[in-house]
Amino acid sequence: MSASKKFNGGCCKRATSIGSGGGGSGGGGGSGGGDSLWELVGPQVSTKLNRSVHVDNTISSLVLEIVSDRRLKTDIEPITADTTSTNTLFNSIEAKKFTYKKRPNDIHYGFIAQDIKKAGNGLEHLVSTNDKGFHTVRMLEIVPFLFAKIKQLEGRIAQLEK
Repeated sequence: MSASKKFNGGCCKRATSIGSGGGGSGGGGGSGGGDSLWELVGPQVSTKLNRSVHVDNTISSLVLEIVSDRRLKTDIEPITADTTSTNTLFNSIEAKKFTYKKRPNDIHYGFIAQDIKKAGNGLEHLVSTNDKGFHTVRMLEIVPFLFAKIKQLEGRIAQLEK
């Protein structure tokens, strides 16, 4: 996205096209000419791309919504604390504290993609490789495993308190 087309805190009132103009993969580096890859309508940004968009910086938002409509899903199965994937997550993978080489003063917390991929047992689908060869993790998809484990532990606590 060119400097003249930066978003102003999501407060824009009108639709604005953000052109590709030779911006390369992911668009956004262009002059505003050519076909538009992005459109800003009010506080919402939409893309006409049918692929992932790479952002090499911070995305800040008050709310993050992920489409989760039952009508869009098939093969729905419960995740329990006893599933192989949940046990692998808790027994094989460690949460880490780290800094990124490009931003050594910013402390982050998370997981190492290669550790998740190596652990297997259904967790490898959480890891992808982007067009630059770096591994990425679908972090939000780890939450259901945490939820299942917490439910199991709450049940154990309730039994012990009886």
